[in-house]
Amino acid sequence: MKNYYYILWADAINAASKSNQEWKIILLIIFSVAQGLNLLTILFYVVRIVFDNKMKIFFDFHFLSGTVFNKFFSAFITLFLPFLIINYFLILHKDRYKVLLKKYQGFRYKGGIVFMLYFF
Repeated sequence: MKNYYYILWADAINAASKSNQEWKIILLIIFSVAQGLNLLTILFYVVRIVFDNKMKIFFDFHFLSGTVFNKFFSAFITLFLPFLIINYFLILHKDRYKVLLKKYQGFRYKGGIVFMLYFF
């Protein structure tokens, strides 16, 4: 499973680095949002089926009196931030992506198609 994750990243990096200078932050955000949406889908079904809607999906935060900001911040902390940190340390920290590109050099890159098929 880990190898497939790295193949996804190598394919996306190979496609994005050719066309955009800011590919690191763009890919980090895209991967983190897509993984967060996958987690949201899984949690939604688990809570509905197993817990019969009696469990909350998001953490509750009450910083300001406005509920929209609190809900957004709660969703950010629950769904986006964990994947942002994990993806950063597994791929971008200390330029690890260079090692991954060398390791998966024999893999036939499809120009980002592997990434698109997995997440969409």
